[in-house]
Amino acid sequence: MEGIHLEPWKSETDRPLEKDHPWELPLGLVEEAFDRIAPSGLLLVQRFYQNLFQQFPRMKTLFPDGDQGEQEKKLWKSLSLIRRYLRDPDKLIPALQNMGQRHQAHGAQQEYYELLKGILLETFQEVGGQHWTQEDRRVWQDTLNEIVKTMLGGYGPKTHWETHMSRKNKKVVTACKSNYWKRVLMLWHLGEKN
Repeated sequence: MEGIHLEPWKSETDRPLEKDHPWELPLGLVEEAFDRIAPSGLLLVQRFYQNLFQQFPRMKTLFPDGDQGEQEKKLWKSLSLIRRYLRDPDKLIPALQNMGQRHQAHGAQQEYYELLKGILLETFQEVGGQHWTQEDRRVWQDTLNEIVKTMLGGYGPKTHWETHMSRKNKKVVTACKSNYWKRVLMLWHLGEKN
């Protein structure tokens, strides 16, 4: 993807003081893990979307404008925002809730987040290679759980389709233990919507 330039992450030495944070996470470990893969930010976002569309080609329907480079920039901006404001929940939480509202407006179903988290974690591992540890994966999985919970907090009332699908498949989505079956269910959801 030539012509795509992402702002490199710059770790700030004068981070805001840690406030009472609603997320019980080892923030230092979350930051360190991100900082290790941040120099490969462009590769990370490119590989995320390649992995996503390879595993779920129908997900492209959620990105109708087809400007892959713009979508990659948005993802990097979001990851950088999370890193930058991780210790400042007064800024981070409203930003994530607004992001959730935008995702809902674009048709992102709540059930998709579990799958997207898995692909993002896989991509972190792929890009981080030997520098991405099991502990990094664990703290980022916990972080992504909190991020998703916060983003979903920004969702408004469900549409008729979302209510129907949620009632119909809530037990199925919850019961899916393997990523394979979650992904199959996600593809089924995409087929139902179209």
